[in-house]
Amino acid sequence: MSTEITPLRPFLRFAKSFVALALSLAAFGSSAPVFAQQAPEKTFAERAREYRDKIIASMESTAKAAGDEYSKLRSETTKATGPAREKMAQEMEALGKKWAAAREKLTASLDTHMHSVGEEIKALEAKAAKAKGSAHEQTAAELEKLRAEWNATREKVGAAFSSNMTGAREEFAHLKEQSANASAEAKAKLAPKMEKLKAEWSKNREKLSAHLEADLKQTKDHLEKLGTESSNTVKLAKDKLIKKYHDLKAQADELAKEKSIDGSH
Repeated sequence: MSTEITPLRPFLRFAKSFVALALSLAAFGSSAPVFAQQAPEKTFAERAREYRDKIIASMESTAKAAGDEYSKLRSETTKATGPAREKMAQEMEALGKKWAAAREKLTASLDTHMHSVGEEIKALEAKAAKAKGSAHEQTAAELEKLRAEWNATREKVGAAFSSNMTGAREEFAHLKEQSANASAEAKAKLAPKMEKLKAEWSKNREKLSAHLEADLKQTKDHLEKLGTESSNTVKLAKDKLIKKYHDLKAQADELAKEKSIDGSH
C-alpha cells in the first residue's frame, strides 16, 4: 500500500507550488491595472500642446544658437585682415541669413500659437457659459490654464519682436563697418542688404509698439472691471495689474525714444 502512495508525494508538492505561483501571478496581474489607474493617459489636446511646446522650444534654441554664432564670428572678424577677413565676411553673410530666417520662423510660430490658444479660449468661454455644477468648475479650471498659456505666449511674442530688432541692429552695424572702408562697388553691393535690415527693424518696431499698446489697453480694461471693491483678493489683483501697466508703459516710452538703426528718428 505504501509503495503506491510514496511516488505521488513529490508530484503533490510540485502541484501545490505551481498553484501558489499561479495565484501569485494572478494577484500581480490583477493589481497592475491599479497602478495604471494612478497615472491616467493624457488627452489628445494635452499631448498636442506638449508637442507644440517642444517645437517652439527647439525654434527658440535654434534662433539663440544662430545669434550667438553670429556674434562670436563678428568678434573674430574685427581681429582678422586680408583674405581671412574677406572669407569671414562671407561666412557672416550666410550666418546672418540663417539667423534672420530662424528669428522670423520663431516669431511667426509664436504668433500662430497665440492666436490658436485665443480661439481655444473663446470656444471654452462659450462652453462655460452653458455649463453647470462640476462641469462649470472643470471648464473654469481649463480656462485659467489656457489664459495663463496665452499670456506667457504673448510675452514671448513681444520678446521675439524685440530680439528681431536687436538682431537687425547688430547685422546693420557690422555691414556699416564694412562699408566704411569699402570700395564704391562693394558699397553698392552692401546697400540693398542694409536697406533690408532697416526695413526689418522698422517692421518689428511697429509690431512691438502695437503689441505694447494692445497690452496697455487690455490691462487698463481689466483694472476698470475690478471696480471699487476693496476685498484682499481684489486689492492683490489690482496691485499686480497696476505694476504690469507701469512696466508696459515704461517699455512703450523707451521704444518711442529709440532711434532707427541708421541713427535717424
